[in-house]
Amino acid sequence: MKQKSNKIFQSLYTKTMLLLFFLVQIAFASSDNAGTSSAEFLKIQHDARATALGYAVTPLVDDVDSLFWNPASLSVIDRKELTASYLRWLGNANSGSLGAVYPVQGIGTFGLGFSFFSLSDIPYTTVDHRPTGTFSNNDLCLLLGFGGKLPWKLFNRFHFGSSLNIIKESFYDSSRISLGFNFGMVFNTPLNNLDLAFALRHIGFSSAVTTASDPLPLCIGLGASYKFYIDDIFTKIFNKRIIKATEEDFIVLLDFEKTRDDGLIMNSGVEIGIKSLLYLRSGYQLGTDLSGITAGCGLKYKVYKLDYAFVPYDLIGNTHRVTFNMAWGTGPDMYNPYIRAESEDFYSLSSGEPYVIELEVRDDSPIQDWMVIIFASSWNNSDLARVYKGEGPPPARIRWDGKDKNGNPAGDGTYNYFVLATDSLGNRARSPLTQFEVDSSPPEVKISVKKEIFVLIEDEKWEDIVITLHSAEKEISSFKAVLYLNETQILILAEGDELPEEILWNGKTKEGNRAQAGVYSLKIFVKDPAGNETEQSIQFRLKEEDDEE
Repeated sequence: MKQKSNKIFQSLYTKTMLLLFFLVQIAFASSDNAGTSSAEFLKIQHDARATALGYAVTPLVDDVDSLFWNPASLSVIDRKELTASYLRWLGNANSGSLGAVYPVQGIGTFGLGFSFFSLSDIPYTTVDHRPTGTFSNNDLCLLLGFGGKLPWKLFNRFHFGSSLNIIKESFYDSSRISLGFNFGMVFNTPLNNLDLAFALRHIGFSSAVTTASDPLPLCIGLGASYKFYIDDIFTKIFNKRIIKATEEDFIVLLDFEKTRDDGLIMNSGVEIGIKSLLYLRSGYQLGTDLSGITAGCGLKYKVYKLDYAFVPYDLIGNTHRVTFNMAWGTGPDMYNPYIRAESEDFYSLSSGEPYVIELEVRDDSPIQDWMVIIFASSWNNSDLARVYKGEGPPPARIRWDGKDKNGNPAGDGTYNYFVLATDSLGNRARSPLTQFEVDSSPPEVKISVKKEIFVLIEDEKWEDIVITLHSAEKEISSFKAVLYLNETQILILAEGDELPEEILWNGKTKEGNRAQAGVYSLKIFVKDPAGNETEQSIQFRLKEEDDEE
C-alpha cells in the first residue's frame, strides 16, 4: 500500500512539474514586447522585506505581502495580519500598498489588498510645445485573494492560491478598468525546510482606450527558499550551541522571473535574524537594465514589524521603502506547529541516570505525530542511535537510556538530536539541531611529590611542599585538593574549575599555625562536565628535626 501511495505521489509530482514547465515555455515564448503591456505599475515592488531580498517574491512564503505576488503563500500565514507599505519613487512618483489577511479554520486564508501609483506635475503642452499646465497620472489596483490546501493527504505538501485584480488606470482625461488574475503554488519538499514556489501573475487584458486592448504585464516566477538555524552551523564548527533561536533565523532565496516585457531575470537574497528581533537582509537582481544590489533591515517586537529597504540607482537616484506589519490572534490547526527542545551538553552512562530532553510545545500547536532522532556525528543508518516517536502531543520529557537501536550502550563521542512534529494536514516543524557529548570515562589524574618525608624546621627556613598534578587532556568542571592528618581533614589546599599543574603547601594549618608531625594524606577529587568523578591520593610524612628515622 505504501509503495502504491509513493508511486501516485511521484506521478502527481511529475505531472505538476511538467505543467509548470509548459507554462514557463508559454511565458518565455513572448519576446520583443518591451513597452507593449498595460498597467506597468503592477510590477512595482512595494514590500520592503522582499525588495531588500533582491525582489525574490515568488518563494517568500511566510509574509503577508505575498498576497500581492504569490497567493499560495497565504495558506502558511497562521494569524490575522495587516500590512502597509510606502515607496518614495523617482521624481514626483509615489507608490504604496495596503493589505490584510484573515485565516478561517479548516478552509484557508483570505486576503484583501490595495496598491496605487501616482505621478504628479506632468507638464501638458500644445502641439507647438507651449506649456498650458500640468496633470496627474493615478493607477489603482484592488486585489481579492485566497490561499489554502486541498483536504486530501496526498496533497498535504502542496499549497495553492489565486487572486482577482480589479485595475483602474487614469491618464489625463481618460481611464480604463481591467480584470487580472494571479495563480500560485508552493511545494514543501521532503527535504526539511526547502520550499519550491511557482506563480503566474497579471493574467489578462486591459480594456481598450481607443480601438485595441493591451495585455497586462504577464509574469511567471519559479523559485526556491531554504530556512535553517544559524546555530546548526555553529554547532558543527564549534561543537556547541551558541545562539538559541526560537525560529529558523537564516533564509536563502532564489527566484527566476520572466515577463512579457523583459528577458529572464534572476532574483536572489539572504536574511539573517538575530534573536527574533533584528533582521539583516541583502539581495541581488540580475537581468534588467537597473540590476544591482539591494539591502535592508527589519525590527520585530511582539506582533509588530517594521521593515526598510534601500535600492541605489547610480544614474537616476536612490529609492527607499518602508513597510509596517501587525499581527494578532492565533492561527487555526492547519498551520505549522511549534516545538523546541533543551538538554544538557554532556551525558555519562556511568551516572545510571537517563539523558533528559525537555520538549516545549506551544499551546496553539496541535500535533498529530512527532519524532525525536538521536544520532552520532553524521546522520546515516549506521550512526542512528535511537528514534522516539508517537502520535498526538509529545511528552514533556524524552528520557534516553544511553543505548542504541540494538540495545547496546552508546559509545563515547559527539551526538546530535532534533525533533520533528507534524499536524493533521501535514504541516511540519523541526527544532534546531542540538549537539551533546556522551562521555563515560572518568578524568585521569596522577599526583606526585619530590620526596615522601619532610623535616619540620624553623619557619623562616621552611620550604614549600610542591605537589605536582598530571592529567590527561580533558575538560573538567571542578576539582578539590584536601589535606588529611590521620584521616582527619585539616585543610583544603585548592579548589576551582581548572586543574593546576602544581599545588604548594607552606606547612601551616588553616589557622596559620605550624603543622604537627605525622603522616599526611592528600586527596584530589576531580569531576568532568558529564559528571564522571575521579579520586586520587598520596601520602607523605612530616617529622621533627630531632626525630629518628
